Amino acid sequence: MLRLPKFQYLKPSTVDEACSLLKKHTGKAKLIAGGTDLLPSMKQRLFTPEQVVDLRQVEGLRGIRNGGGKELSIGSLTTLSAVEESGVIQEKYSALAEAAGLVAAPQIRNMGTLGGNIALDTRCWYFNQSHFWRKPLEVCLQRGGEVCHAVKKSKQCHAYFAADTVPALVALNARIMSSAPIIIRQLISPNWQNSALAVFLLIGWLKGMSRLILSGAWRKKNR
Repeated sequence: MLRLPKFQYLKPSTVDEACSLLKKHTGKAKLIAGGTDLLPSMKQRLFTPEQVVDLRQVEGLRGIRNGGGKELSIGSLTTLSAVEESGVIQEKYSALAEAAGLVAAPQIRNMGTLGGNIALDTRCWYFNQSHFWRKPLEVCLQRGGEVCHAVKKSKQCHAYFAADTVPALVALNARIMSSAPIIIRQLISPNWQNSALAVFLLIGWLKGMSRLILSGAWRKKNR
């Protein structure tokens, strides 16, 4: 049986408190919302954070609502099931509703969040395994080594990005709203807009993401 490593459980109630905890425990803490990706990874010892910051009680991070004008605002803690089943998303942003419905199984979509799906870690058959399974192998590039087991002799990591919702969000020109200035600075790049893909490539786990904004310029027949 794979067991979780020991960690300190932190439960903020506001965005400011969550940001403060992340700053206090920089490099040592992980965020958890639905937990469908983080907890299995912790059991496999892919991550062994000293602190786990639970966002589920943070106010204002859930729900789908009009963001003003022709925009739609989706909270980062909104479940994938809610995105999939939303009438307004099905009507105006059907690609996103369809993508959310393709994630794993209903039980996972009921727990997993849109923010968590965007921040999903990369996948590799040689990396996403238990510590016991990985132990005989040379440390790979994703863990700071110098070898890629998926593509022999390669000098770059070939782990793949598996988040179903990100291609749809990029196509819909989704924008990220963040409550953490230190994170916002990391989003700025001359080569990328603040799309979901750009955010993922720049900072991986979206520590400062609070909401997604979708433009009203896209409609159901845009596929």
